[in-house]
Amino acid sequence: MEISTVDSNGRIQLPKWVREKMGICEGDKIVFVEKDGHFYIEKEPEIDYDELRKIEEEFKSVREAFEKMGYTEEQMEADLERVRKEMWEEHKQK
Repeated sequence: MEISTVDSNGRIQLPKWVREKMGICEGDKIVFVEKDGHFYIEKEPEIDYDELRKIEEEFKSVREAFEKMGYTEEQMEADLERVRKEMWEEHKQK
């Protein structure tokens, strides 16, 4: 276990052994995750753009089906916002 101090700008220095073990180098991005009241840090995953293109292609047929049904992007955004709010309210009550 090692302790780091938060500076006046809210920054901390990750100990060398943590950076080495996580494979973190200068310029890498770090993700902060909260789960069950605990906080975790993870190295931002590298994006596989080829895989992303494959996924986009797979969703193309779904998008086309929604368009044929007349389901607009505006409706989808409104539905997503409604669900997001519902989920947030459920989370706050826990």
